[in-house]
Amino acid sequence: MLSRWKSRDEDRDRQRLRDDDGFRIRAAGVCIRGEGKETVVLLVSGGKDGRQWVVPGGGVEKDECAEEAARRELMEEAGVRAQTVELIGVFQDDIRKHRTQVFLMKVSEELQKWQEGEFGRQRTWMSLIEGAEKVKQSHRPIIQALLSRGISIDQRNFHFVLLCFVKSFSGFFFKQIIRSVKFSHKQRVGKIFSRMAYQLGKNTLTVSAEIFKENRKRLLEALKKTLGANENGNVVFLEGGKEKNRYNTDAEDLPFRQESYFFWTFGVHESDFYGAIDLDSGKSFLFPPRLDPSYAIWDGKINGEDWFKNKYEVDEVHFNDRSAIANKLQSINTQKILLLRADNTDSGNVLEPASFEGIEKFSTDVLILYKTIAELRVLKTDKELEVMRYASKIASEAHRVAMKNMKPGLYEYQLESLFRHTSYFHGGCRHLAYTCIAASGCNGSVLHYGHANAPNDKLIKDGDMCLFDMGPEYNCYASDITTSFPSNGKFTDQQKIIYNAVLEASLAVFREAKPGVRWTDMHILSERVILQHLKAAGLVTGDIEEAVAARIGAVFMPHGLGHLIGLDVHDCGGYLGDATPRSTLPGLRSLRTTRTLQERMVITIEPGCYFIDTLLDQALADPSKARFLVKTEVDKYRGFGGVRIEDDVVIWAKGNENMSDLPRTVEEIEKFMKDGDCVDEAVSKRVQEYLRK
Repeated sequence: MLSRWKSRDEDRDRQRLRDDDGFRIRAAGVCIRGEGKETVVLLVSGGKDGRQWVVPGGGVEKDECAEEAARRELMEEAGVRAQTVELIGVFQDDIRKHRTQVFLMKVSEELQKWQEGEFGRQRTWMSLIEGAEKVKQSHRPIIQALLSRGISIDQRNFHFVLLCFVKSFSGFFFKQIIRSVKFSHKQRVGKIFSRMAYQLGKNTLTVSAEIFKENRKRLLEALKKTLGANENGNVVFLEGGKEKNRYNTDAEDLPFRQESYFFWTFGVHESDFYGAIDLDSGKSFLFPPRLDPSYAIWDGKINGEDWFKNKYEVDEVHFNDRSAIANKLQSINTQKILLLRADNTDSGNVLEPASFEGIEKFSTDVLILYKTIAELRVLKTDKELEVMRYASKIASEAHRVAMKNMKPGLYEYQLESLFRHTSYFHGGCRHLAYTCIAASGCNGSVLHYGHANAPNDKLIKDGDMCLFDMGPEYNCYASDITTSFPSNGKFTDQQKIIYNAVLEASLAVFREAKPGVRWTDMHILSERVILQHLKAAGLVTGDIEEAVAARIGAVFMPHGLGHLIGLDVHDCGGYLGDATPRSTLPGLRSLRTTRTLQERMVITIEPGCYFIDTLLDQALADPSKARFLVKTEVDKYRGFGGVRIEDDVVIWAKGNENMSDLPRTVEEIEKFMKDGDCVDEAVSKRVQEYLRK
């Protein structure tokens, strides 16, 4: 019996993988179930005599990842099918040169017969306490001492310390992982089993598929309320994004990024998917493309339907073969398909409704879904906010790196490069939410600088005011942060005047932007504060309220105060709800929303003050505006560029939350540029401390 196991392992050992350091790559799966004192862990028999108890695990083979290896080992050794909950950690045995990735798993099926069960391998479910005692029997004294802490149970709060045991192949050595799992009497252990849908690396944020399950539930409830209880046979149907090649080539233009409405609903990162939700049953369906066999040669493993079902936690997955979608929708008695036709109020672009072979067999509607799903995207869930906080944290760290490494003589694009590197290297942010604006000097007055005709290519001069508007996205959720600072780390008197005007406007809006307040009023507030500062500095004269009414504020701040942000940097829903029609007045017509603020909205607060020659010349040539401007003083600031301060803010009744984390006052910026620590080790430490919290 035991020789059969050994020969199998020795034969497979030749195929097992080593990493670049020469360590064997291994995987193990820890399965638990139950709740409270009834929590149990899955163990299998092992050891030389087959009488010891171990956690299933073994080497990773060629053409499989560690997660797949853990599932395979569970099937072979324990005869169970399991879904991955999350990666617990990677643990190293320096003596045996093994590195083991340990996954927390959820068992979905126990087989009566399995490969090693035929040769006498046994499996059993033991309480955590009993399991710890059994496993300790196979350990040498030093490892046994590590495990002696055992399992602690707090009767009031059911605090569990879950012991996960990492099996090292030769000699059956183990290492201990202590993982605290806290929950109250009313919470279920099932909450532990929230699958990991996305994590770019072990030092980045783990994102659960629960985000999208919750989004689908919200959509289901909202549509049922809209349609009425007696409306049956309705199905939501969405089309995901498609990969695009660069013009007349076979090369992908950019790494694929999913269409936002589809991602909000299903969390799918791959291209060319379709998805559906049956409103009657609540079931969700995905239809991935069936890939050509050559894909396995050029692009990697071809995953099956079950793989996608487990990854994205939907009810069913069917490859999109001919008529597959229509056949499935007919089988669930679909009467009407709710399609998405989304109009973008900023660009005028339209997302056209999905189509598929056989759609003509069904009644369709393109009006109901858009307003419902867009409105749901406006108000973020707790899980969405967790991802957005992370994206803003990484953006803040990347801005710190750019600010700290700034010095005259560099080019703007070199600072953009540092920002991109930090976002990706330390945060796992593969995509940016928008084109980087890394402006210096007069370029700071170009509101959307950084495009192909102005590609962040200016040489930064001593004393230039810099305006960096850059934001990465993580798991498709955007950040959008702007910093303004002097290239040499020391503000001039002119720079202080403009910077403090914008800073006070930002702080005033942050204080006053509350649920029930209309965003248009916040825009006017920011204009008023900036004009008051400009009047104190001698650039503006006359009554400030009259100047606001004459739209003098728009001469210095022609853009809107801010915008909703989420899966898109300029997020949807700005002119839904109680939004007033878009204004035709300067400045106000650039507002991306006119809505009344609500809790859970995430919005940017980004006042600015710029010296744009075209706007200054137009205003000075208009007597109704020129009477508020002191030309001789205004002219002293031509070529200054501009200042913008932008933060990502969550609206709460109890007080708003600024997700950005940056030095903002003149004193803070000067001190940071002189003494701040932004070497890689410091950035990595701050990110990891954030994740631990």
